[in-house]
Parts: sequence; structure tokens; C-alpha cells
Amino acid sequence: MFDANAFSDEENTEPVKFERGTTQKGALCLWHRGYKFVKRKCICFSCCQKTCQATVRLDDVQHLTGRLGSNKHNHCAVFAQQSADAGRAQIKRAIEVNPQLRPSQMQHKQDGSKGQKQASRKCKPSKSAGNSTRARVQGFVGGLHVRNNESDIDPEDD
Repeated sequence: MFDANAFSDEENTEPVKFERGTTQKGALCLWHRGYKFVKRKCICFSCCQKTCQATVRLDDVQHLTGRLGSNKHNHCAVFAQQSADAGRAQIKRAIEVNPQLRPSQMQHKQDGSKGQKQASRKCKPSKSAGNSTRARVQGFVGGLHVRNNESDIDPEDD
């Protein structure tokens, strides 16, 4: 896990500037050259890869400057992950502001096209409300947007 002797080397005394990020749960994480570091102790961070021994110690929490540990990464940097995490955090913030907004409508909302009209649409039962299989169902099943219309249901099911 965390090695206290990793910061005693003279070669790692140069301060490094980190970029602020957030984890999927909203906690603070640090980014440096495509590597993501998650908080392990008060001012100590380690690489998010479980098998990697790379560590970071923050000297200034406000300005996000600190030192890299002596252990090197045993994997390649993933630069696309940082932008994906930033986009995910932006979607979560937008949903907190407007809980009726679905992630599938976020792209429409950001483009300025018909996102608001779709967000206000409610699920309505079909004309034959007595048959529950013919009701219009709209929602998420297993992470996928599912929408059953009356035209999707076979009329011979009566």
C-alpha cells in the first residue's frame, strides 16, 4: 500500500503541479501526465491502478502542488480517461440541477435542441388502459433506454 520511505529520496524534491479531478463517487483525485491518483490518507495519494505502487504527497492542498514518490508506474498513461471523468462529472451536476433530465437527453440539452420539451414528457397509459401490456412504458432497464409504443406490440395478443 503506502510506503513512508518513498518520499525520502533526494531525486523527488522538485514540486509538481497537479490537476484537480473527481472520482465517480465525487471524492478528490489528482491528475498528472495522464495518471490518476486517489486519496489514501490525509495528504497522501496513490495511483488508481491497484497493482501500481506510484504515490504522491501534497505539500500545498490549496494550490495542488506536491512531490511524486520514488516508485514508478507499471502501466501506461490514459489521457482519454481524464476527459471522460470530467464529462461524467458535468452530467451529474446537470442532473442534480434538473432531476427530470435523463442522461440520454443531456446531449440534446447541451446542443440547444428540443431537450426541454422531451424532459417534460410524462408516461401516459394507452387508450386501452385495462390491458397492462398495452400501456406505454418508458424507462431504463439494465442501463438501456427502453420505450414500448403501441405500434411495437403485436395486435394479435388480445
